[in-house]
Amino acid sequence: MSEGTSRGGLGFGTVLFLIFLVLKLTGTIEWSWWWVTSPIWIPVGMVFVFLIIAVIVAGISQALGQNKAINSWKKNNY
Repeated sequence: MSEGTSRGGLGFGTVLFLIFLVLKLTGTIEWSWWWVTSPIWIPVGMVFVFLIIAVIVAGISQALGQNKAINSWKKNNY
């Protein structure tokens, strides 16, 4: 196998979704479609939550950094 090729395949979430889908379509489980598709949308939702948290932390960090810069400028110029 050359270095430039990548290995494809199904991830754990995809396999779990396919299992839930087969069980739902065969009538073995009577779950809501929300739960059958949850292996797909829960990881996507977690990424969005982490991104929102990162943006909030970055905003707070930047605001605190600007506040320190302003206070330092006032101290040196007054």
